[in-house]
Amino acid sequence: MQKSKAEVEKEISHYMAHFLSEQLGERPRAVAAFLSGDTVTVRASHCLAPGERLFVRDVQSWQLFQEFKNLQYEKVKPQLQERLEQITASKVIDIVSVLGQNGMRFDVITLNRHFES
Repeated sequence: MQKSKAEVEKEISHYMAHFLSEQLGERPRAVAAFLSGDTVTVRASHCLAPGERLFVRDVQSWQLFQEFKNLQYEKVKPQLQERLEQITASKVIDIVSVLGQNGMRFDVITLNRHFES
């Protein structure tokens, strides 16, 4: 039986919360996934620990921290891709992730399958 769009969004949200916690050490307060056509957008809030928020206050520290987080994410991205393919029953074409200085993380996942509304 094929999963509904709402079921896929819920499963992705739960997995992303787990992934961010277990693989990146981020403990987001809220994670929400939105599926539209062939694109999944994931928004995770409060991804920075208190010490990290203090550390990234100046530009140089923020750039250093961002470089580290990007490298860290790239190392574990294949795990994420594999699980997303299982959840969506689709091939993941690309994953782009951005962590903002305010602790908000956005992931945009492109799939090879179009989901109806």
